[in-house]
Amino acid sequence: MRQASRWSMVAAAFAIAACSTKDRSAVDSTSASTTSTSTTATTMADSTHHDSTAAAGAMSDANIMAMEIRGDSSEVAVATYVRSHASDAGVKAYAAELISDHSKGEKEAKALATKLSITPQPAPQDTTSQATEHTISRLQSLKGHDLDTAFVAHEIEDHKTDIDDAHKASAAAQNAEVKSFVEKSIPELQKHLDRAQALDKKLSGSKS
Repeated sequence: MRQASRWSMVAAAFAIAACSTKDRSAVDSTSASTTSTSTTATTMADSTHHDSTAAAGAMSDANIMAMEIRGDSSEVAVATYVRSHASDAGVKAYAAELISDHSKGEKEAKALATKLSITPQPAPQDTTSQATEHTISRLQSLKGHDLDTAFVAHEIEDHKTDIDDAHKASAAAQNAEVKSFVEKSIPELQKHLDRAQALDKKLSGSKS
């Protein structure tokens, strides 16, 4: 999720969640939690994002750099919570990987913005901060396997969106270095997506 994870965030309603486009609600019932978890995570994923769909074609380099920075920061915040509260060792390790990679990405994005004298400017529809708070709040309502599963499902949807948004941002970028920076993030986002999908299969198997 790099931008929004990296890029998309807006308000919408959920089954397990009633937040923003990324709005979700906690699962209180044990029996309903398995089905809910999947639904919640899907929305949660978009929750760490900006509303890239609306802005993709109109993004300026300042918008893109802001999305990069805020998206990475959001990923670090969510993963930091999960690393401390997940029950599965693989999920904890994955959260630690996200913290490391996105912390590095945030630092590099800030350095590039400074180098190019670009002042990061969030797009008008950016709701990254609010969505991140909603995501963490919903994860706080889950425990054990439900938390692990919701987080992993969230990251799957989140990184799918991130990859799509990265392509859009690359097309919109005007500065060659900004364009290159965004394009170089795609392989890492794909790595995060692949890792989450592998964890999802593992968690599904351990539940049955």
